Amino acid sequence: MTFFFFAALFCGVHSLTYLTGEMLSVVNGFRPSMLPRYGTGGLLEQFPELGLPQIEAAAERIAGRIQRTPTVRDGFLSERLGANVHIKLELLQHTGAFKVRGAFNKLLNLDPERLERGVVAVSAGNHAQAVAFACGELGCDALILMPEDTPGNYVAKTKGLGAAVEFYPSMNDAFAAAREYEAAGRIYVHPFDDPNVIAGQGTIGLEILEDVPDVTDVVVSIGGGGLAAGVAAA
Repeated sequence: MTFFFFAALFCGVHSLTYLTGEMLSVVNGFRPSMLPRYGTGGLLEQFPELGLPQIEAAAERIAGRIQRTPTVRDGFLSERLGANVHIKLELLQHTGAFKVRGAFNKLLNLDPERLERGVVAVSAGNHAQAVAFACGELGCDALILMPEDTPGNYVAKTKGLGAAVEFYPSMNDAFAAAREYEAAGRIYVHPFDDPNVIAGQGTIGLEILEDVPDVTDVVVSIGGGGLAAGVAAA
């Protein structure tokens, strides 16, 4: 059973988060003692103003822009783990991932005049598509900076959503270029290091509590930490 919790991150006293593909798992009554407990990384410490009110405001702001995805019980995992396991189906978002929540919340916090400057983001995957989709819906220009080794299907999908794409030798080079574009006036949508992006991802936590109010543990993997921090704050 340990494979199920590979690279998992505990967030908060009673909260464990985990993402399998783009499906957030909600586990009732299962506390694996072999897993260490971690903090939320530092994102919540970096943004002390981020809390439940900001996440509730984000949920209201992005309603109608994103899919309110279902939380369904998984019979197979429930039987295997001897617990009541639910899956949050974020793969049903338009771009197939939760990232659109943060992208929309970031952009909808800006006035139209600022959006007219255009948007820049760095990503080789889901964040690229989320920003491209959100910009297309809001009518603003999107520029996505990608490393040269980005898989072709991600590039094609991002371009198909209306974004322009530039390539850089590495991800570090792309992030450095994004700061230059930001200094020149574009709105920089960071994939995780932004309180509005974190609050948008945290709306998943609100939906979990609505769907499974007696949840005891939520399990999610961590990349940059935006999803984990948002769900933990909710």
